[in-house]
Amino acid sequence: MVTDWRDKLSPDIESKLNKLLKNVKLHQRAYYDSKNPVISQLWIGLAELQNKLDLLEQRIKNIERTISESNLIKRRALSSDLRKSLDEY
Repeated sequence: MVTDWRDKLSPDIESKLNKLLKNVKLHQRAYYDSKNPVISQLWIGLAELQNKLDLLEQRIKNIERTISESNLIKRRALSSDLRKSLDEY
């Protein structure tokens, strides 16, 4: 009896694979019309993953920028407070 390799995946990985396959299926027309649909489907899957990575990188940059700007504001406030303290001294 031949078993499907996906039956041997952990539930977590199987769920993630199904989600990726669902996203790839959105581009079905593109890979069906190619000379080699199987390879095209794989490349589309990689492109979907790259898209997710790009979105995550952008979110991380935004978070880092927000943190950096927040720290800059705090440093300016401390600098101002320090200046007042030194003026009074």
